[in-house]
Amino acid sequence: MLDDLKKQMILALYEPDEDKKREMVQEIMDSPEMEEFNNMMKQLWDCITSFVKTLFDHIRKIVRAVKKYQRINSYRRQRIKHRRRVSDMSNHKKKKLKKHLTKRAKAVDKYRVNKAWRNIFVKAGIVE
Repeated sequence: MLDDLKKQMILALYEPDEDKKREMVQEIMDSPEMEEFNNMMKQLWDCITSFVKTLFDHIRKIVRAVKKYQRINSYRRQRIKHRRRVSDMSNHKKKKLKKHLTKRAKAVDKYRVNKAWRNIFVKAGIVE
């Protein structure tokens, strides 16, 4: 089907007579093969638009989940737990503990964000 349309279009393009060229192009555009091609392109376009819409919906959900997990401040919660211990320590130990807690908080947040992304993809059926 597409090969026939292509051959007809090439013949029409290389036709030296302008009036005959217009007639050939009009015949091609009115042909059932061209209608079938147009329907196929419309179906393809509909599939692409539905895919993009679902993709944007899932991206919005992912962004919401990421913001939710970013709001959780695990560093602050861990620091409150260890505040009593911190008052009895030297400055060097306090710095080490603070450094360790921030590192741990970043790791936990990163894990939670990754887990949230995965959960969203699993619920959407993108990932098994």
